[in-house]
Amino acid sequence: MGEALAIGAQLPEPDEEGGDHPLVAMARSTLIPVLVNRGAVAEAEELYAPLREKRSSGELQERYVEAYFRALLLRARGRMTEALEAGETAMALKEALSGRILRYGTVEALEAAFELGDVGRVEKLIALIEAETPQASSTHLRAQAARFRAKLAAAQDEGDVAARGFERAAATFREIKAPFWLAVVLLEHGEWLVRAGRAGEADTALDEAAEIFASLKAAPWEERVAVLRRADAAVS
Repeated sequence: MGEALAIGAQLPEPDEEGGDHPLVAMARSTLIPVLVNRGAVAEAEELYAPLREKRSSGELQERYVEAYFRALLLRARGRMTEALEAGETAMALKEALSGRILRYGTVEALEAAFELGDVGRVEKLIALIEAETPQASSTHLRAQAARFRAKLAAAQDEGDVAARGFERAAATFREIKAPFWLAVVLLEHGEWLVRAGRAGEADTALDEAAEIFASLKAAPWEERVAVLRRADAAVS
């Protein structure tokens, strides 16, 4: 997340008429996920605006990028059904380009389907990832599959399966040095432990998650950790 902001800071400003070279606009758009996870959704939407025309008129790669960012922003605004559709559009476009699925649209589709409570769709998307050979799918995507297996198991009170899934996902994100996603998994694991009446076991994970979110200036996620701790303190 920090690297993306550093790159963005080096990009030229739009010209006097408010325009951007298409390649610069595309590069600037890589800041969208960073801004969303920092709570700056309106600013992220401004960066997305130049990409809207790519939805129907762009090359496949441009349409894929547009669909991914659209899914991310729709989910940030709570429009989960539309976010799921956009995420699956991104998946289909990427598969048409490369013959394989890649993480961005897939993760957004998983997030939206889970929020909608569409267990069947979540399981289908996880199965798509797991059906890919290790050489064809990314380590990041396999970690996401483990994460969502854990989330499903937690929702279905399958404690041992949930614990193993969260631990596997966290270990993989730690190994590939993906701190934001590591913190997300640690938080979700902690949330499940608190719901299960095992708050004492969640302290270490929540401490690390809070530290990572603070370093990334991911304020909405920091607040989510704080809310969890306040709720636990209120019932203790």
